[in-house]
Amino acid sequence: MWNLGRVSKSLRMSLCSDGRESARIVESFHMRASEPSHKTGPSMVNRPVSRSVSGHKFESRSRSTWVHRPVGGCTRIGDDNYLMNGAHIGHDCQIGNNTIIASFCGLAGHAKVDDFAVLGAYTGLHQHARVGESVMAAGGSKLSLDAPPFAMVAGDRARLVGLNSVGLHRRGFSAATCSQIKHAFHLIFRSKLRLEDALTRVDQEAGGVPEVERLVSFLRKTERGFCR
Repeated sequence: MWNLGRVSKSLRMSLCSDGRESARIVESFHMRASEPSHKTGPSMVNRPVSRSVSGHKFESRSRSTWVHRPVGGCTRIGDDNYLMNGAHIGHDCQIGNNTIIASFCGLAGHAKVDDFAVLGAYTGLHQHARVGESVMAAGGSKLSLDAPPFAMVAGDRARLVGLNSVGLHRRGFSAATCSQIKHAFHLIFRSKLRLEDALTRVDQEAGGVPEVERLVSFLRKTERGFCR
């Protein structure tokens, strides 16, 4: 487990432990030695870390963000991410681009957070749980199931609240695209159709819209189930 309070700016090409080439990797996390305490834990010394991949413009609050080294895979953090104080990234987690992970969020091992997702403070993710792109998770959400792309979720255990319309607008989606996503949400989550029937309707009525196709693909690949 590594404190990313002082992240080296030295980046280089490297390999994850599964043999795949990573785009960029933080060459070393420089940690200042400190006395053990109930706040900081055991003393830490400078030592290099491999196989924990971080992209451009990764920002974390000083001495506050913890990223675990992988277990047979790769812990990956993409570009333009912002991790606030106390965030905890478990082993083998996959973080996309342009995410915000607020204070004291906890991601268990193998969790996945897709691009433009926002996790409110104290959000917790179960092992292998997935958060789709442009999800807005309210503070204190506990996600034991997958959070569908473009959704707002809240609660313990988290339930679907609605469509993240503000997030779509901020990403610059056209009115037509937003309308198709909204229609897909209605068919899948509000129409009371069986899931496969709803997804078939979405394919027929909103097929060809890349964002809708990604939504459908995400739901069809779920292994844990998803918030409704």
